[in-house]
Amino acid sequence: MSSPCRCVDSPGGDGYDGGRPFMLTAFLLEPAMNADTIREFVLRRPFEPFVIRMSSGESHEVHHPECVAVGKNRIVVTDPETDRAVFCALLHINSVETLQAA
Repeated sequence: MSSPCRCVDSPGGDGYDGGRPFMLTAFLLEPAMNADTIREFVLRRPFEPFVIRMSSGESHEVHHPECVAVGKNRIVVTDPETDRAVFCALLHINSVETLQAA
């Protein structure tokens, strides 16, 4: 997995200049998770359970499409068994992966 930002000021673009310090003048950020990516998982037919991995290390499993609400900048994941709801900023979602069948 690549770094969330990449230096474009150093000769190699890797943030280093032959061991000498240099001034960072520009960087490029990778885009945050896109709401459309989450929607693709939710709308997939037949539905496949998936897991959302957060930058904090937390993960949230989604076993039914009705357990997720996708907004412009965040999603809500609910667990009907515990009546728990978690608000997740798209900015902090690192990955979305299909759960493997047991």
